[in-house]
Amino acid sequence: MELSRSNSLTIRQAAWLLGCGEAGVWRAVRTGLLPTVAGRGGVIRVPACAVARLVESPERGVRR
Repeated sequence: MELSRSNSLTIRQAAWLLGCGEAGVWRAVRTGLLPTVAGRGGVIRVPACAVARLVESPERGVRR
C-alpha cells in the first residue's frame, strides 16, 4: 500500500490500517470518532494521527 506524503489517509487506506471495511471507517466519521479533512479534488481524508490513536500498539497490545 502506497501512502501519500501528506499527513492524511484516504478512507480506503484508513480501513486497511484499522483492519475493517470502508463502511466501518465511514461509521466512525459519522459518529465523530474520526475527524476528516478535505483533500484534493474533494476527496475526504482522515488525519493519520487520528488513525494512529486507534491502532493497537504491537509491543503492548493496548490502545494508545
